[in-house]
Amino acid sequence: METSLSKTGNILAICFGGNMRLLVRMSSIVIYFFLVLFIFLVTEDKYSLIYDLDPSIPDGSFIDNSDGSGKELAAVTLGLIFLLQSASFYFSRDKKWRIAAVILAALAAILLMLRVG
Repeated sequence: METSLSKTGNILAICFGGNMRLLVRMSSIVIYFFLVLFIFLVTEDKYSLIYDLDPSIPDGSFIDNSDGSGKELAAVTLGLIFLLQSASFYFSRDKKWRIAAVILAALAAILLMLRVG
């Protein structure tokens, strides 16, 4: 009675009942949402909390000489989102998941333009 991985199959496939495509799709969507959240975090004005705490300080009164807007990092993150969604589009056989990949990539680009714009 030999119990090797080659005989029993992949551990993850056994744990998830052989439904690896669903696991890959769901993890792709979770990674997508974390990357979109990361875009929102890196493009946040670092002085916005001060403006919210003290209404007597007008918005934009602090001059930030460093280029700390996070636009470059947000653009790289958007590139990662495009890469992830293009891989999801390429490897998906179902038409609805392909459409979802295109919609999610376009939504991330629109959100970044609205956020940075």
